[in-house]
Amino acid sequence: MRSLRISKLVLEGEKYKRSLIIDKSLIIIKGDGFSGKSLFLKLIEYCLGSKSESINLTVQAELEEYCDIVFLEIFINKKIYTLSRQLKNNKNNIDVYLSSYEEHKEYSPWKKKLDELLDFLVDELSINFHSILRKKSGSKDLAPEKISFRDLMRYIYIEQNELGTNQFLENNNPFISGKNKEVFKIINDLIIPDIEEIEKEIQIKQNECNRLEGLNNGLNDYLNNRDSIIIGELYNDRDKLDKKIGELKLQKKAILENNKSEKTDLHYRLMEDINNINVKIMQIEKEKSNVILSIKNKEILLEEYNDENVKLEATVEAMKKIKIVDHKEKCPLCNSFVSVLQDKEEQCEDIENVLEKLKNKIETLKILSENEERKINQFDSELSAVHEKKQVYLHALDTYKKNIEVPFLSEIESINSIIRDLTTEKNKINSLVDIHNELNNNLVNLNRLQDKLGKLKSKKNDLKKLTVRQELILNRLNYKYRMLMKQFNFTDINEERCYIDKENYLPYYSGASVMKHSSGCLLLCMQIAYLGAILELNQEEDNNCHPGLLMLDTLSNNIGTDKADKESIDPKTYQEIYNYLIKLAENNQIFIIDNTPPKINSEHIELIFHRVNPGEKLKGLIDIDKNEKILQE
Repeated sequence: MRSLRISKLVLEGEKYKRSLIIDKSLIIIKGDGFSGKSLFLKLIEYCLGSKSESINLTVQAELEEYCDIVFLEIFINKKIYTLSRQLKNNKNNIDVYLSSYEEHKEYSPWKKKLDELLDFLVDELSINFHSILRKKSGSKDLAPEKISFRDLMRYIYIEQNELGTNQFLENNNPFISGKNKEVFKIINDLIIPDIEEIEKEIQIKQNECNRLEGLNNGLNDYLNNRDSIIIGELYNDRDKLDKKIGELKLQKKAILENNKSEKTDLHYRLMEDINNINVKIMQIEKEKSNVILSIKNKEILLEEYNDENVKLEATVEAMKKIKIVDHKEKCPLCNSFVSVLQDKEEQCEDIENVLEKLKNKIETLKILSENEERKINQFDSELSAVHEKKQVYLHALDTYKKNIEVPFLSEIESINSIIRDLTTEKNKINSLVDIHNELNNNLVNLNRLQDKLGKLKSKKNDLKKLTVRQELILNRLNYKYRMLMKQFNFTDINEERCYIDKENYLPYYSGASVMKHSSGCLLLCMQIAYLGAILELNQEEDNNCHPGLLMLDTLSNNIGTDKADKESIDPKTYQEIYNYLIKLAENNQIFIIDNTPPKINSEHIELIFHRVNPGEKLKGLIDIDKNEKILQE
């Protein structure tokens, strides 16, 4: 089950900072009009990749005056991230930190464009979005249009002008309604893929798995040959070397401190120069070793490609030699042989296309290997030059030593020699640790690929059952939807009059869609029942992929709430809606903007924002008394 949870929103400017901690699954936001209630949800949406114009600072004067950047700490499938987005400059860029907000300054962020962030979110949530074909403006041609996380947000964040109105999900917009249908199918795992597309995707994933397995085999062989399979032993050996090197450096420092002179300083500088040259030599040799390892991995991959090439060439040759009438298969019913009616030319052409692509890969690998061979030659040339330089310094040192007599010089040279040997050994261990890290990273990617591969194969095997499943899923959604409408005190729940339509996936009541009704109370209940049915089924179906986050603005706009108010139309329904949302928040995170909620006994957060008169201290989302930059002084 996918999960997206908000844990912290931080507003920050040069002289202002406020952190709003969200550590509960039910959040009630109350307060005066124009105090920042809706803005609170808007800023969450803004950090999750809404368009830059979604925050208009010309009508948010307080935000513009006090804030320059907004941070959002989130959990995606229990993994913590911090997103940050500027409010005034570079608004189309978002920084993603792999840490909590408190630790974000210790990490370098991924700097992402808006589209890249949207792709990142769906990838982390493991949601398989796709493109749909839409007519180009002013043309009869169809062009692919991508479904993105921004489209999914319409099922997460219901704005004030949509909730309890027939603007729900912006379905009145024909450019959006078609995408809503696809998002609904994606959320409820109702996409029936083309079998050929699945097979292509399986082959792509399998090729990548083979590549990573081949690479890991090469890395494991390399570690085996050096008896370095257990990384813990490498860490222990490295720590011991660090300790020895540190002790030797302290010993050398003590000797030099006790024997300072102009001549020994000169000798020491010569020794330092030689040590620096040795470090340079070790760096070059390490880089050369990494390139040699890379060449070896490419040789393994090239061998696999060549084997595959031989098999494909043999297949093409055989197909060209065998007549089409000789292609026969056995009938499973009568055991007689029947001719295969496939086009031989097309089969050959397909294999030849694959063969051509494979040859291109082989050529690319050869070119890359040749480039790396040239790098080896460059490293050898550079090593030769550095060794020559070292000899010059050694000669100078030898000449110098003959002209002076300092008893401790030989001891220092001995210590330096040991330090060089130990540092060389440590660098070798670091290279082996790097290989272990690369192996682990490859294994993570391999596990992810194999998981996707398993799901693809499962989908391929279950393809014929998908249409049956689609019927079952819609029946279950409809049942949940009708039961919720009944809970909200609506009685016309016959399945022919109260349902989620199988064509447009919109909720209907009394035979009319959510787009047609005008009663605010009815519309609100239809929408809550519709979204609730989706979230309930999401808990029951592993492949369903709503992230379990719901933000509602403003719940009481179109429904009566006060029993003492003669204008109130339905306080009982209002109470039932809250009873349901409280229960729904047990497995989902729900934000509700509402000034008149009933008493809530379960755990929740209540945020209250106030509008103030001109000249008074701000008490809304921007609250001067909660300015952490002043409080920390």
